[in-house]
This record gives sequence, structure tokens and C-alpha cells, in this order.
Amino acid sequence: MDSLVESTSEYQKLLLEDGVVSADEYEQSLLAYRTCVEDAGATPSEIYETGNGERAFDYQVFAADDEDLERINALAEECLPKYFQDVGKVWAYQQLLSPAELQDLRPEVAKCLRGVGIDVDNDFTLDDLADRVAELDDQSVIQPCVQKYPGFFAVAPDPNKTDGDSNESGDG
Repeated sequence: MDSLVESTSEYQKLLLEDGVVSADEYEQSLLAYRTCVEDAGATPSEIYETGNGERAFDYQVFAADDEDLERINALAEECLPKYFQDVGKVWAYQQLLSPAELQDLRPEVAKCLRGVGIDVDNDFTLDDLADRVAELDDQSVIQPCVQKYPGFFAVAPDPNKTDGDSNESGDG
């Protein structure tokens, strides 16, 4: 966590210095990110739930010409690392279920998966599930279970990795 705090923006340092991101801090950071995108000249969508206690928004850029488009995109892309990226990583990490919570939930998730046609035992592993899903013609059949049990399927980025180690996209 110390390396993350040292490498993050000044704005996020204040929110991360105690090592915990509260719901209010998460909201504050997300709103600052959205405002920055809007101030850059992009048009952000409404904020929506993405599952497992996380929220996001998308944005579009409308411009008179390619030069204006590139300028607005560049400004909007600077907003994520400045206002939200690291706070979002820590928040996502905090939302993860403990190994005991995952184990307790596993039989319910297995029942859900069997209900959508994925044959798993109550003690299935995520590798078992990945193998079963890969065999399906329509892999989206898993979505009702992912939506019902988002915490079970959540995999947060390592909060100690710096921006250069991340595969984050520019969309919020």
C-alpha cells in the first residue's frame, strides 16, 4: 500500500493515506473523475453499478474536427490516473470476499450454475468452472449467476501495483 500511495496523484494520496477507502471517499473520487472528464470537454454518462459495490460511467467525445477530438480525448484520459484509478483499485480489493466467505457461498453458486446448465460439483474450483464455460457455445449463460453473486466472481487488481503494471482502460 505504501508504494501505491507514493506513486499516486496528489488528489488520491489524501484519500489513501490511512490505507482504507471509505464509501464516501470512493464516491468523492468517482465524482471528481467524472467532473474532470466533463471539464475536459467529454460527455459522461450517468454513474451506474458494475457489481460488487463498484460504480462506473462511460463517456463520449464529440468534436468539430480530429484535432479537437484528440485534444479532448487526451485531457479526458488524464482524469482517471489523477482522480480515481488507485482509489478504485483499493476499493475493489476491499470488496473481495474472504476465503471463508467464498467457501460458504460456493454451494449456492454451484446450484445457480447448475440451474443455467453448467455442470459443477458443490466444491468446484474457478479453474473447473472456466473449463466448463469454455466448452459452451454460448458462454453468456453464466451471467445470471455472476450478477446474483458478484462477490464470488470478483477479482480485484493488486492495489500495490503501479500504473505501469495495470491493464486498466480509459473508460470510467
